[in-house]
Amino acid sequence: MESPMPTAVATFAAGCFWGVEDVFRQVPWAGR
Repeated sequence: MESPMPTAVATFAAGCFWGVEDVFRQVPWAGR
């Protein structure tokens, strides 16, 4: 589906991605 605000969506997706990455870096069972 097309988004009327691709830049905002991309920024939101990037924020979620980095948020998840940060969490994975803090948990000991991430295995990374």
